Amino acid sequence: MISMYSRLYAGLASILFLLTALTATSAEQTPSKDGKWRIAVVSSYHREYLWSQDTNSGLLAGFIETKMLDSKAQAEQYTEKDCVESSRAIIRKFWMDTKRRSSTKDISASLIRIRTELDAFKPNLIMLGDDNATNYLGNVYLDTGIPVVFWGVNGLPVKYGLIDSIEKPGHNVTGIY
Repeated sequence: MISMYSRLYAGLASILFLLTALTATSAEQTPSKDGKWRIAVVSSYHREYLWSQDTNSGLLAGFIETKMLDSKAQAEQYTEKDCVESSRAIIRKFWMDTKRRSSTKDISASLIRIRTELDAFKPNLIMLGDDNATNYLGNVYLDTGIPVVFWGVNGLPVKYGLIDSIEKPGHNVTGIY
């Protein structure tokens, strides 16, 4: 049985891919030269955290529904290895692990590692799960040519400076709080 959260995130994924495809106007927003989307998913937490598992299930349902993944086997590979390549996308997962490693030093080290990996990966789309990923990494990629989608933010996303207002968000950022 799919949970309420999984359905919510499946809907989010479907909507985000539709919006991204319809609004792609720059080279950075279109698939790579090989014709595949390069999608980075960053979670604030860790693989064993139940919330992360539930949101992962919803995202995978959305990836399958939008044909970013070709099969459930690819979804299982992504869940196990944090990386998968389908006929339409290369999807990588990055973990901040801020539930277990929450000191300023730990978060800073995580951000440096993830930013380095994101820059090397060159994503066409960045998806950010929960407050820490949204706040810290969202601001790094604010007003770049890369669309950023967040979920699981507990307060108004305006507080992180990623959108101007709920009515007129502006920028390259959207999501669900």
